[in-house]
Amino acid sequence: MQENTELGEVILGASYVDELLGELILTRCIDDEVTRKMFDPDDPSRSFDLASKAKWAFCLGLISRKELNHIKQLMRTRNKVAHETVAGLFESVQYRKILKQRFPSSAGNPPSH
Repeated sequence: MQENTELGEVILGASYVDELLGELILTRCIDDEVTRKMFDPDDPSRSFDLASKAKWAFCLGLISRKELNHIKQLMRTRNKVAHETVAGLFESVQYRKILKQRFPSSAGNPPSH
């Protein structure tokens, strides 16, 4: 349960920073439908992810190099925690039981790609 809480905090923190960077960059953009669409999280053609927003905010002088480095560390932490959590899922006894029930021939082993 503790791991899920930490994962949630990291992901929530990264999402919050992502949203704030988008709002910050928008302060330097013209108010137009094209601009709003680029930052609309519900638009599948949205152009900016957290890494892009951080780089643009730095290039525009909106954040410092130190802040850019902190954001990069947050992204690395988010990715590491998320990947470790997913990898741990494949090792769990509960996951193996589900696999055995649904795919008896797999003997509970994770599918190979």
